[in-house]
Amino acid sequence: MSVGYDLDQGVIVALAVATSKPIGYGNLPTGHGPTYIIVTPFGEPLAKGDMGSRRTNQDYRYAIRCVGEDMRQVQWLKDKVFTRLVEGAMPTASVQWVARESGGAIVPDGETLFSCVDTYLLRV
Repeated sequence: MSVGYDLDQGVIVALAVATSKPIGYGNLPTGHGPTYIIVTPFGEPLAKGDMGSRRTNQDYRYAIRCVGEDMRQVQWLKDKVFTRLVEGAMPTASVQWVARESGGAIVPDGETLFSCVDTYLLRV
C-alpha cells in the first residue's frame, strides 16, 4: 500500500470515529441519511523540505464536505472534523501536523439540506 492510500483510510476512520456519521470517499456514502461527510483528496502530493534532506516531506490536501438537515448539524460536524484532525492525534504516526487551509460557509444545498466544504493540509 502506498502512503497516500494509508493516509486516506486514516482520515476516513478518524472522522467516522469522531462523528459516528457515514463517510464517503469522493462520493455519497452507502446508506447515508441526511447527515454525512464526503472526504475528497485533491492535488498531487507536493514535495517539501530542504534540498539537502534525505527524507522529503509530502503535503496531502483534502476537501471535506459536511452535510446536514440544518445549519446546526453542519456546524457540529465541522467542529468535530476540526477537533479530530487539527487538535487530535491522527491514527497514522507519519502525520507531522494538520492545518485547516480554508473554512467554507454553510450554505443551502437544495431545498432540505445544508452543506459546507473545508480544506485541510496534512504533512507526512
